[in-house]
Amino acid sequence: IAILTRRVQLLMEREGAREMQGGGGVVVGDERPPHY
Repeated sequence: IAILTRRVQLLMEREGAREMQGGGGVVVGDERPPHY
């Protein structure tokens, strides 16, 4: 469980960085499938 939590945190951090760059829409679309 700890590993999954850390991976989610890393994904969230990377998503935030990409959103700031201007690719939020694409990142959200790619990240939702792994979330569920």
